[in-house]
Order: sequence, then structure tokens, then C-alpha cells
Amino acid sequence: MKYLLLLTILISCTSTEEEFQNFKRRNIGEYFNGSGVVQYFLPDLPAWADTVPSQNCRRENSVRFFNFEKLQSSFGLSYTQMVQFQLAFNIAKLKETGSEPLTLSSEERLFYSVSEQIQAEILPFRIPDFKTIHLVVLDHYIEKQNTESPKTLIAKQSFEAGFPVFVSLCFNDKTVRKFVESLKFKGKYEVLPLSVFSPFGADSKALAAPSLYLEKFFEKSKNIKVYHPKGTDIPDLIGVKTKANY
Repeated sequence: MKYLLLLTILISCTSTEEEFQNFKRRNIGEYFNGSGVVQYFLPDLPAWADTVPSQNCRRENSVRFFNFEKLQSSFGLSYTQMVQFQLAFNIAKLKETGSEPLTLSSEERLFYSVSEQIQAEILPFRIPDFKTIHLVVLDHYIEKQNTESPKTLIAKQSFEAGFPVFVSLCFNDKTVRKFVESLKFKGKYEVLPLSVFSPFGADSKALAAPSLYLEKFFEKSKNIKVYHPKGTDIPDLIGVKTKANY
């Protein structure tokens, strides 16, 4: 709620239905007018406020946060689907315009296009089938371009027992993948970049800061271990049962 209040104070001025598997396509006329798609987004944060205190870093690019409360009400999406929707939209937006904002018409078009991808289960993040998942938070090391500690971690024999997911609260998908390449990691992995975090909880209620509910997102019962840089904490990842510094 604190996060949404900040947004409000800073940026206060801002034919038939087809039924799909998990949500409905709204009347096309509703998508392509200002009261349609716009209501599913939160206002952008100003650059000076676009930071992540837990990792002491600034977001590489502004995230277009979705309003989960309205999205869930309109489409009946699960928490995982809404997170995937927001993630896919932001990845597509970055490829299309970089750090520049989309025009209203382009944003509406992209929203509609990505919504079809999500209902077709064309997802940006594939939940691993592995029972054990290693979430590796990379922000501090990406910012310092320090590969030594991550290389040491992934070289451990115990690390091979789980599927690696590289996490960043401040950097986008492209930057994280480029950094992982610099680690010379040869195995399969997934990425959870900055746009996977939401200021709405698993119940679609407002949170104090963008977070990710691990148990709800991964849905199936998983043994999740989080590795985060020394001197940092990870309150943004909710439901952590096992964690370690590296």
C-alpha cells in the first residue's frame, strides 16, 4: 500500500467476447480506448524513486507494473499467470523500444498480443521440473562486474543437485543472461529479472514494495534455496525457507 501511495502522490495526473482457457478476451473496443488497457497498468515511478533498497541498486530500466487487482478481476488469472504476463510484456517492450516509453496505441497493441501468448502458454519463464531449485540473486555482482563469487558457487558439487534460476531485482533479462554467459556456465538455467516483481501480493492486494511470492509462483511443491550476496537480504522474495550467503 505504501508503494501504491507513493505512485499516486508522485504521478496522480497520469462486439462479443471469446472465452479462453483461463481468461476472457474483452471486447476489442474496450482494449483500444483509454479506459480499457490503461486501467491495467500502474503509473511509472520517476527515475529518482526507481530503486531497490534491499540490493542497494537502481533499476536498469523502468518496469511497467500491472495492476493485479484489476487484472485478476477482469480476467480471472492466477498469480503465476499475472506475473508471467507482466514479465512477458516488459521483455517485449524492451525489445521494441528499449528504455523509451511506448505510445498509448503501441502499448495497447502489445498488451493484447502478449495476452494471447499467455493464454496459449507461450511463457517467458518455464517452471523447472526439478524438485530442488537454486535461486541465485546476482545484483551486487552484476553491478560490480564481479564474476569470482558466482563462479565459485556454481562450481560447487552441491549446486549440481538443483536447477539454477538466476535472479535480479535491478537488471533486465538481457543483462542477466549476458552476465551468466560471462560465468562460462554450460548447463541449462532460467532467469527471473526485475520485471517479475510486483507491488501486489498473491491475493492481488497492494504491498509496500515489489515482491515475488515463491510458493505461489512456482505452484508445485519445490525445495527452493536462495543464494544472495554477502551483506544483503532478500525480503523481496517471500516464502524463503532456506537461504545462504555467497
